[in-house]
Formats: sequence, structure tokens, C-alpha cells
Amino acid sequence: MSGEQARGLDLGFVMVWVDDVKRTVEFYESLGLKKRYYMDTKDGGYAEFGTELGGAGSDAGTTRLVFSSSREAQRILPEGIATTPEEQRRNPVQLRFVIEDVKSIYEAALKAGAESISEPAIEQPWGVTLARFRDPNGILVSVLSRLSPPAQARRFHELVGPASVEALRDPSNIEKIPLDNLPLGRAENIQGSDQLEQLLGQVSDEDLARVFAAGRMANMEAAIIARL
Repeated sequence: MSGEQARGLDLGFVMVWVDDVKRTVEFYESLGLKKRYYMDTKDGGYAEFGTELGGAGSDAGTTRLVFSSSREAQRILPEGIATTPEEQRRNPVQLRFVIEDVKSIYEAALKAGAESISEPAIEQPWGVTLARFRDPNGILVSVLSRLSPPAQARRFHELVGPASVEALRDPSNIEKIPLDNLPLGRAENIQGSDQLEQLLGQVSDEDLARVFAAGRMANMEAAIIARL
């Protein structure tokens, strides 16, 4: 098997069929999503947005969010489709976006014609903010904040104790910590919290974010949330 054939299966596109592609493009552009392109088609239009968790939409290293006309779906699926806003309400699917400022995106969505489902609130046990709304097609959308660098550091420390402080000071020390065997749940009476808080007081969020982006630390957010 060649190297190309041995590559893993990658999620390339998430496609949603909608009745009005242009209106949908305008809505998501108003939220700040980066459009790769839009084209008129005989079926009623096709648009791609570049999405990248942790960064702006781009052409490289991304999954595409695609909107295509329901007329295409009708041609492909002669047994019938459900794309109207009323029908979408019963569709058990949601689009979830991640961004620093959930409140601004939520307010921009309502201004652009979205229907509020739940206002921004801290709903997750790891302390991130979540808001939900329906776009003009009736599609359920949620917007989730990223786990902040200090929150990652405190959760990391909760799982591994004082060793986390050394790893945050020097990311090469992460090699000494078996990330695959981190404990589950939330800890109590953690030792070394004063050391951690002292370190956090000396390091900016930007520098801390760079630490978490280095080497094995780059997977820390997923690793620590998975242990909740």
C-alpha cells in the first residue's frame, strides 16, 4: 500500500442543503465566517466557507462548510427532502462554532435574523460559554468559547498536581507526564496551587497560549476536557 493510500480518513466537507444559498452566505458572512467562494449553478447556487478550529478560515488544513441549493438535493434524492425552516426544526443536527467572544457572535446573529434559543451562559463543567440560535433556514447553531489558557492551566494542575507547574515553565517536561493515563473527574485538595497561581501571575495569557501550542501540549485542551 502506498503512502498516499495509507493516509487516514479525513473529514473534508460538511454540506447543508438550503432553499436560499445567497441569503445563507450573507448571514454567515455577517458572523465573520470566511467565504472561500460562491458560484451560481443550474441547481441554485453553491458556497464554501473555510473553517479551522483555533484560527481563521483558510484554504490549508481546514474542513469546508458547504451550503448548496435544495434544488440539487431534490435532483439527487427523488424520494423527497426537508429543508424549510419548519422542517429544519425537527432535524437533530446542529452546527457548532468555536470563538473567543461568544456574546458578539450571538448578538450579530440575532441582528442578522437568527432566532434565539439560549443566551450566552457558562453551561459546560469546564467553564466555557455557550449560546444557541437558529439561522434563517431554521438550522440549529451553537457557539462555544475556547477554554482560556489560565483555565487550561488550572484544569491541567487539577489532574497532575505540581508536575503541571514544571511543564508550564518548561514544555519539555510534559514528556514526563503520561497524558494517556491522566485521572478522571475533578480533584480536591490539590497540592501546589499557590505555585501555580504565582506562575499565572507572572505569565501573560498570550505566552501561556504559546506554551499550550508547543509539542504534546498542543493536545492538552482535548486531553483535560476528556477527563471530566
